[in-house]
Amino acid sequence: TQGLPDNAVIVRVALRIKTAGIIGTDPFTTHGFLKVDVKTGAFHDNPLLERWDFHAIGSQGSVGRFRVGENGWYRAPLKAAAFSTIDRVGRTQFRLRFGIDDDDDGAADILEFFSGNAANAADRPELVITYYLP
Repeated sequence: TQGLPDNAVIVRVALRIKTAGIIGTDPFTTHGFLKVDVKTGAFHDNPLLERWDFHAIGSQGSVGRFRVGENGWYRAPLKAAAFSTIDRVGRTQFRLRFGIDDDDDGAADILEFFSGNAANAADRPELVITYYLP
């Protein structure tokens, strides 16, 4: 977001992630929606992923939910209320979580996504911001 002009008026934001694999049952069929929480800065005061991030309070919860797209890409349009949480010069973190934590079948159901440091840059998550300049 550092390249976003200071006077940009944000009209749409979407988070896109690409699936890398599925182990067990696709959680989208058993765990409800994959929801997005957002935090201006870092969830637990550290930009690196750590276990405390999943318990930390975000700037806003449930700001979007993913829909299955094409070619393994999932897309989550964010609610307009979340636009103000996007740090234009620093870090903004997103946390993903399913609506249901477990389907109680005793088997692992894992949905893998490519990360921001995936070897192929075309597989990395994207934050798509649509804006205009007044």
